[in-house]
Amino acid sequence: SKYTCNAQVKLKCVNQSLIMFPLKPIYDNHVYFLYALNRTHSWYANFVPTFICFDSIRCLQYRVTHIIYNRTCSYINQFGAFHQIEHYGDWKIIFKLLHTTFGGCSLPRLALTKDSTCPHSSLFHCSNSSKCISQHRLQDHVIDCYNGTDENYNDTCDLALPHRFQCKLEKRCIPRRFLIDSERHCIDGSDESFTILCTNTSIESCDILAGRKEVNEIIPFGEICDGIERIQPTIQDQDTDETDCDEYSCVSRYTACNGQWNCRDGSDEHTCENTLSAEICGFNGEEFFCIQPDGNSFCASVEVIDDGKIDCLGASDEREYCRNKYPYEFERRYRCLNDSKCISPYQICDCRSDCLLGDDESLLLCPWKSSCDRTNFPCLEFNIPQNQRCDGQTRCKYYEDEWLCDLIDQPLISPFTLPVLSLFKPVSQRSTRKSYTFLGWYCNRGVPIQSTADPNSFQCFCPPAYYGNRCEYQRKRLSLILEINIPTLLERTNVYKFFIFLIQTSNGSIVFHAEEIIYAPYVQCLPKYTIDLLYPIERRENIKHHIRIQIYRLANSSIEYRGAWFFPIKFEFLYVNRIASQIILSEEILKNTRTNCQTLPCLHGSCELYLNNPGYSFCHCKPGWSGSLCNVKHPQECDCSPDSLCVIPGICICPLNKIGSRCYLDYNPCQDNPCRNHGICVATDIRITDAYCVCDEGYFGRNCEHIPSRLDVRFSSSIAIPPSILVHFISLIDHSEHQVRSYFKQIRFHESETELFHPTNQLPSIVLIQFIVDNKKSFPLHLVLLSSLPFNQTTVEITNSNRCPHINEFFDQDFPSLPYLRRVKFYQRPCINYISCFYDDTQVCLCNKFNRTDCIAFITTNNTARCTNQDNPCENNGECIQDRERCPTASICLCPQCTFGSLCQFNIKGYIFSLNTILGPYIKPNASLIEQLQIIHIGFVVCCVIFMCGIIDGLCSTVTFCQLIIRQTGRGIYLLISSLLSILTIIICFIQILLLIFEQINLSSCIIIEYLLKCLPITCDWLHACLSIENVLIVQRGVKFQQKTSYKLAKFAIGLVFLCTICMSVHDPLHRRLLYDEVERRTWCVVSYSSTFLQTYDSTINLINFITPFIINGIYRQ
Repeated sequence: SKYTCNAQVKLKCVNQSLIMFPLKPIYDNHVYFLYALNRTHSWYANFVPTFICFDSIRCLQYRVTHIIYNRTCSYINQFGAFHQIEHYGDWKIIFKLLHTTFGGCSLPRLALTKDSTCPHSSLFHCSNSSKCISQHRLQDHVIDCYNGTDENYNDTCDLALPHRFQCKLEKRCIPRRFLIDSERHCIDGSDESFTILCTNTSIESCDILAGRKEVNEIIPFGEICDGIERIQPTIQDQDTDETDCDEYSCVSRYTACNGQWNCRDGSDEHTCENTLSAEICGFNGEEFFCIQPDGNSFCASVEVIDDGKIDCLGASDEREYCRNKYPYEFERRYRCLNDSKCISPYQICDCRSDCLLGDDESLLLCPWKSSCDRTNFPCLEFNIPQNQRCDGQTRCKYYEDEWLCDLIDQPLISPFTLPVLSLFKPVSQRSTRKSYTFLGWYCNRGVPIQSTADPNSFQCFCPPAYYGNRCEYQRKRLSLILEINIPTLLERTNVYKFFIFLIQTSNGSIVFHAEEIIYAPYVQCLPKYTIDLLYPIERRENIKHHIRIQIYRLANSSIEYRGAWFFPIKFEFLYVNRIASQIILSEEILKNTRTNCQTLPCLHGSCELYLNNPGYSFCHCKPGWSGSLCNVKHPQECDCSPDSLCVIPGICICPLNKIGSRCYLDYNPCQDNPCRNHGICVATDIRITDAYCVCDEGYFGRNCEHIPSRLDVRFSSSIAIPPSILVHFISLIDHSEHQVRSYFKQIRFHESETELFHPTNQLPSIVLIQFIVDNKKSFPLHLVLLSSLPFNQTTVEITNSNRCPHINEFFDQDFPSLPYLRRVKFYQRPCINYISCFYDDTQVCLCNKFNRTDCIAFITTNNTARCTNQDNPCENNGECIQDRERCPTASICLCPQCTFGSLCQFNIKGYIFSLNTILGPYIKPNASLIEQLQIIHIGFVVCCVIFMCGIIDGLCSTVTFCQLIIRQTGRGIYLLISSLLSILTIIICFIQILLLIFEQINLSSCIIIEYLLKCLPITCDWLHACLSIENVLIVQRGVKFQQKTSYKLAKFAIGLVFLCTICMSVHDPLHRRLLYDEVERRTWCVVSYSSTFLQTYDSTINLINFITPFIINGIYRQ
């Protein structure tokens, strides 16, 4: 056909002998292909060119043979990788060869300098080339130098590169991303020897694997004294994991039937099933698998083991020799016949004699039927692939593929699983869719949509950044990448909504509104969002813009504005720009304490400071107004729904249950599966139906439909009840590592018991509780549950008997200073004292029925983290701690002395008396009067009695002292005013009690009532002191006492007392505020003084106002 490639080439290229295809570089921006038109190979069978052109300066290792089209070129046969030119009809193979051939060419700025050195000290020179590469690309399993010198370089540890792991038995440092990837990169396998995994819930393990935290030579407890030495002694410390093991038995649950001999006589493996000894010799424990050198027998008596004489091939009966000679090369355990050399069982039948007498390749072990094949292993009847040998699965009829494999010191991991608990005493009870992929090219970046009216008609559905009939035009855009972090979390049901605006800097108008972000901190850990902010199609290039992100706190039907962030746009001339940043929800956002400013005259709004840049301020406008000073009135009125929040017409902030441009559409993404039991439904994206429910503590499940297992905890009378506890649920999983779930639980002031919930149908097998008292001391640990039986609900009691002591309590003061490998050898002793548990800094150890120790990896000293100083929600210098450093799910406050409350909001230090302090801790939130505690019932009755008696007494006193004859002297005035103030004090006090119980406190009542309750009693006391002074004057003067003068002085004294009392206490309302308690979900009226001077002044004034009138009354009445 005339349309074939051959025909077109001959037609178009008549006067040319060579053609370049493609016209652009085919590799690394400098490699071109040239094809000869007289080639004998088919264009479809071989894509390899005749010449390859390249940059000769970058590739000094290749010789230039021709200059073609002003390019330096060479014949294809000059490149060794392309020697089989008959077999390359696959572009993937060709590109692989190109990388091998030209990957060693240097980049223009990374070539050798004139003195043959790399231009920077952080670069590595590829030998026999002009290429320099980054030192971070050494030993990364990618050949960057054409001769592979970057992968053969073994001195990477001398370079002190970060994020590298050093192999234990060799001077070689590999990238940390190679750790636990199921592939050995170190000879000794130390890169795969970690028993920890990095998951979303194991941040501690991630820090260790990333090198942010040291392991401190801690090895699993099951590897201590198991007969296999793993830690080498040093000059400073001669202890290893196998020294001083007199108190350990070689037979334990870790060593028994684990696939290797831990005991010298192999007694830990003789009676095990599924072993070669059991399959061939029977598992009666009297014989074991032994290949005798003459081949007459495959079994031998266990009595010949460790008798100093080699009876079996490979010295499988005398294993200690190879272990002692090559202690840290765990595969070199096959001893050659009549030789002192030890080799790996993997070297058997590898077609190379490694032993002097060649017994590793003898017909007894390698019954080859034909020539030797290194890729296969010979069974007696057939061959199997060599990589299937010693994999724990027998494939040969007579188990030949597993012969002598148990010599390798690689035991099976025996994690702490549920069946292990039987050794311990229990403690307490789809659719198909037609695709039109052939039209994918038509709509560029868009999607072709078929018309329902005309099946042959299509339209293009464009993504937001493209427009046009065929999505052929691209809009200017800014890609914003946001990561949201909340350093401190006090309330699990909080939900926030972020709105991102592109702001025109000159006039402050909103140019375009991007999509919203919904964030629930309790269920989302450090989420990342990518948002495209699109500029208008018709735009002016000289206009500057910036980004404003506003945050709102959402409830079921309410919206609360919390603040905004400012991000400038640099290099705005770029057509496609990018900004990446992290948003931190600080204490200012959580507690809604934004900082106002006076730098901008906002006409219809308020001046506020940006959360991330207090040096910049902006006007937060009222609905319907915009502009840099909120001076632009929109011609249209806001038409958002009443329960939404209007920014400007057309942009509405909707509550969780509404969507739409005006928030009039009811929206429940959980409608098909609604959230139950007061769960809050949160949509991950309103454009899709995916949603989740944020559940209260007492429920779990995707829809909060399940009731969790419950553990009722009581505190013994002999135990001092802590303000908070840290609960650890340890779930044991068969054939896998245990999982730990920890969370805080606050104990209310009056409680002696509490409820703990676990989001499963059954309680975990092990529950530990730590008392949170002082973050500077170690937390007392109690084992409250240890059972292999399933429980959905049970009750436990915390007593002194189930306390787990620290290991240091059993030994003298020098014990903590010993190296860990020496200390751990004494861990069997505590269980002899008939205790149930103890712990150290890295593990919790349990004592079984046989008074033997078994330990679980558990870092007891690092289960909490301090909140950042900028995000401390605690009052009165309380210390905030949280359950994890990143993505906390709970936070609590450790209160200093004389302060208490969930936020340390109550202060009884310095004579600060308040009904909030006295009754507040005992009042149940969101409960009626009938549901309150008995102490509140009694207190309310007493208050009612006092109120009635006080009113009656006050009224009677007022009526008595209102008489004219009594008011002729100053005493009558004092008594009358005091009676009126008593009535007012009783009424205000009773109102305050009602507000506390029924939770109706607002800022006005907080300031006024508390201020009056502080001033009125002080005024009465001073009036009574004045009364006592006047009584003394009457006695002393007798008939000379002047009543008119007394009357005038009394009015002056009363006014002076009022004025002094108000002035001395004026600091109290200025520092009194409302504090919302996220834990108890109620509002408190608190007072806190920012300076030591104010605290001292307040204490001094209170002391003077209480003691001075008391002394005056006492002296003058005598």
